[in-house]
Amino acid sequence: MPVTLARRRLDCAAYEVALSETAAGAPMSESVDAHVRQCLRCQAELVSYRRLLRGLRSLADQPAVLPERFEPQLVSSLHLGPPPPANRVAPVALATVGGLAAVASVAALVVRYRRIVRLAG
Repeated sequence: MPVTLARRRLDCAAYEVALSETAAGAPMSESVDAHVRQCLRCQAELVSYRRLLRGLRSLADQPAVLPERFEPQLVSSLHLGPPPPANRVAPVALATVGGLAAVASVAALVVRYRRIVRLAG
């Protein structure tokens, strides 16, 4: 009986956590080992997890170099909340402009309609 792609993905989804734990050094169970032996997708996933962890471990040995003003800026942004908006238009002004535009549109339509009625009559 052939295994469909959807079925294979369901099987692989069941092993995702076990693959990440195995990459981190946990022992692999027999069922996970049997699945990984036959599934190229999970083999690639396991290699990818291991490569990612190797890269993260190499970064852990390097000291982080932060800009000079990073910490004070971070602390001030956490305490003060977001900065005040610069040159922000008030919502009332936007509503007023929108209302005036609507009135002008209706007036233009009325004038046009009256001209059409005059020309037709």
